[in-house]
Amino acid sequence: MKRIGKNAEKLVPWIVLCVALDIIALALIPANLFLLSLPEWITAVFSILIGSAVGILLSRPSPRKAGKITVCVISIFSVLTVLFGAYCNPYWNSLMFRVNEDFYSRSYDETVSGVMAKEDLDFAVKYLQKCHPALINGLPDELRLKYEQAASELSEMDEITVNELSGKIQRLFAELSDSHTFAADNCSRHYLKYIYSHNRAGETLTAVNGKPIESLFKEKSGLYSFESESYGMVQLKDDLGTLEGLNYLGISAENGVVFTYLTKEGEEIYITYTEDDFLPYDMYLEYNELSDTGEAKDDFVYYSVDENAGLATLTLNECNYNEKYISCLKNMFGEIKSKGIKNLCVDLRENGGGNSLVANEFLKYLDIPSYKDMGLVWRLGFLNISAGGGVTENERYEELLYDGNVYLLTSYHTFSSAMDFAQYISDNDLGTLIGEPCGNSPNSFGEISVFKCPNSEITFQVSTKSWKRIDMENTDLLLQPDILCDANEAEDKLYELIGKISE
Repeated sequence: MKRIGKNAEKLVPWIVLCVALDIIALALIPANLFLLSLPEWITAVFSILIGSAVGILLSRPSPRKAGKITVCVISIFSVLTVLFGAYCNPYWNSLMFRVNEDFYSRSYDETVSGVMAKEDLDFAVKYLQKCHPALINGLPDELRLKYEQAASELSEMDEITVNELSGKIQRLFAELSDSHTFAADNCSRHYLKYIYSHNRAGETLTAVNGKPIESLFKEKSGLYSFESESYGMVQLKDDLGTLEGLNYLGISAENGVVFTYLTKEGEEIYITYTEDDFLPYDMYLEYNELSDTGEAKDDFVYYSVDENAGLATLTLNECNYNEKYISCLKNMFGEIKSKGIKNLCVDLRENGGGNSLVANEFLKYLDIPSYKDMGLVWRLGFLNISAGGGVTENERYEELLYDGNVYLLTSYHTFSSAMDFAQYISDNDLGTLIGEPCGNSPNSFGEISVFKCPNSEITFQVSTKSWKRIDMENTDLLLQPDILCDANEAEDKLYELIGKISE
């Protein structure tokens, strides 16, 4: 009996060690997600340590086999979990859940050495290949050749600016034609202080330094990720409005840049802007007497009711699924019911996306028992997991159900989850879309993970899911409106449709 007791006592330190290693290994996952970046190989090291400790434990003589088996099972679970967490989890080393992490890169004109730039390129391609659903079998030959060429060029450079490096990485990402997957030197920007006044006057930028926008886009399209050229053009015009964006495009503002605008009356005007005409964001807001307060940001959703036209309009500028949105919907549908409103419009023209649950919440107020849903493929390391699709039961708010007409206003800026919102309405035949095609394709990628290069601090995001259109028989590249028109005319078209005059 004494011998058995001594053998059992000798096992205690090894059991404690195994359990301690299991706990530390499992703690690596939340530590990485919420606090700090760690190399994947550290999980392999802990897995070897756990395996070694368990092996020694199993080799020790003891009549209490149940304890050994329990520790062994727990350790196997820990090893599999931590390895999966590092090598299959698309958020390993991602910034997605780090509250105190900033997404800013080094300034666009700062330089890094060629060696450091090559490290950043390798880092970006590593996570592109690890996370993107289209790359589960590795880089396609054409993309691999472009990567090898870029890596070779960087290895021979003494230094390169952050902006130039961002362009080299982005040209690789752009090969996937995925508007959710891109690299950017996310530094503080200087905005052309007259953008706001040009937009208010309805003036359209048509050329820069005499080169038509269309020609410039054709020349620089490799610097952008897009599924539709219209959305690529949106990105180009955004860059033309900032000093950093001009530099990214290889356009110097040092001696002035000539912008050509077309007025609403059809007249061309030519204006030369210099670096002094570009302001930091806070000064840009001050110059144009605009507000960037937290209060203003809360106005991402609001509604109005035009009783004379029998029309309620929900303006949704961001897909934020929060209490403000939920409350706004409840109040709106309550007023719709009390006033007998029969026409409902959702304005998504300025909505760049967010959480797709905003659409599901909206559908709960429609008098439909179910609706067709999107399908998806989720990349988890060496696995592509298919899910979704089919029919979803609608958990209706019976006391506030709406059975009138539904209209959606869309534009080239209607993107990601906002496009999904429009897709739910269109592909389920629940309403009428008015305006321009949405910015990205229903058959596209999304659900991003965000990373930061270690040296230049360039941020880049990679899609982790592939989405399948609800109406799988529809082969259109983009979600097409039922009534196609300029986005600025969409509201007038709506009033024409319901036979009323806009107030």
